[in-house]
Amino acid sequence: MNKTISVVVAATGALFLAAPAHADTNPLWAALSVSKSTGQVGKAWNYRSEDDAHDAADESCGVADCAVMIDTEGDRYDRCIAVAQVPHGKWGSQYASDRDSAESFAKGATLDREHAVVRGSVCQKQQRDY
Repeated sequence: MNKTISVVVAATGALFLAAPAHADTNPLWAALSVSKSTGQVGKAWNYRSEDDAHDAADESCGVADCAVMIDTEGDRYDRCIAVAQVPHGKWGSQYASDRDSAESFAKGATLDREHAVVRGSVCQKQQRDY
């Protein structure tokens, strides 16, 4: 019986050692920046750092009061982000694994889904090395 257990443990250890590495050690970032005074939205994706994604989104937005409302958090998952606004009112932002869901959730985050309009969305796919 001890031999069977040793073989299973050894085989299991080998499986863990042979598992491929994930690309999450250097994830890609995306961000959406919003000007609450004008409604302008800036988008950025495929950036290697949070700061670079935020700077690019603010630049893309192009208005002095632009500020990042949401980013992909630099995690290892493929993620879509969206921002929505109730006309002349509250903004909402959210993320999901697909664009339609992110946009729907962002509308819900305004607390007035019926009147909310999606102002921008972007999806970030992570590069895989396996």
